Amino acid sequence: MEAIIPIECEILSLKLVVELLLATFVEEECLLHLTLLDETRHDATIANQSYKRHIKAQYNKGVKLCVLSKGDLVLLYDQEFDKLG
Repeated sequence: MEAIIPIECEILSLKLVVELLLATFVEEECLLHLTLLDETRHDATIANQSYKRHIKAQYNKGVKLCVLSKGDLVLLYDQEFDKLG
């Protein structure tokens, strides 16, 4: 059987104890935020992709498909003759 020597550590100032506890708490909180950063970025990416799909679907609802074949007459827009351009 091993003999155990009790070791007591006394901190003379309560102010020092509070500062040490706050410092470790702040560091732990920063590490927690860093570990959650990748997850937050991933969630933001998914939300952005979902928003883009929604906007694309809204735009595509108003677009009418028009099949053109050779010989069809089309209106050509030339910015050179535009009054504003």
